[in-house]
Amino acid sequence: GPGGDPSVATCALLMRHYLPYVRQWAANNLSVKGTEEAFDEIEKALRHEDARVRRAGLDAISNYLGSWFTVDEKRNRVPQEVVAKRFLPYIDAVLGSEQKADWWELDGAMFALSRAGADAVRKHLPVLKTYAMHEEMWLRQSACWAIAHGLDQEIDKESMLFLAHRYAAEDR
Repeated sequence: GPGGDPSVATCALLMRHYLPYVRQWAANNLSVKGTEEAFDEIEKALRHEDARVRRAGLDAISNYLGSWFTVDEKRNRVPQEVVAKRFLPYIDAVLGSEQKADWWELDGAMFALSRAGADAVRKHLPVLKTYAMHEEMWLRQSACWAIAHGLDQEIDKESMLFLAHRYAAEDR
């Protein structure tokens, strides 16, 4: 990012900035640090009262870069085990609160879920499939991403066919 290698404290502070791109930049910088201190700040963001800060925490898990299907999986140093054991309860809370969570937070939760392992994704397949058919294109995108990348090499025939039908139905 700009300005070299910012400290964890600087990134944590900037995850609360009013501009979404600054929050995203700060979150991405935390995801590449891969330290307990960085994970502590991600967890604080996930517990925050402001959905924009929670979204920044979710972006740190996935290293979401903010545009069409862009996450930086190569630079991301948040291990799957950390996501599954430490951050999954927060992701579950967002995905289980369909009426309460805003779409932007749901979008981030589905990208983050893709980093939690195939078992976690399988548990959420019903809700992911619902969002994969949502009227909002961004939710369809993140739901399909969670299924494809979350199941990865463990994808089953039914999920593969579901994705093939969803991609064929897209008009974008």
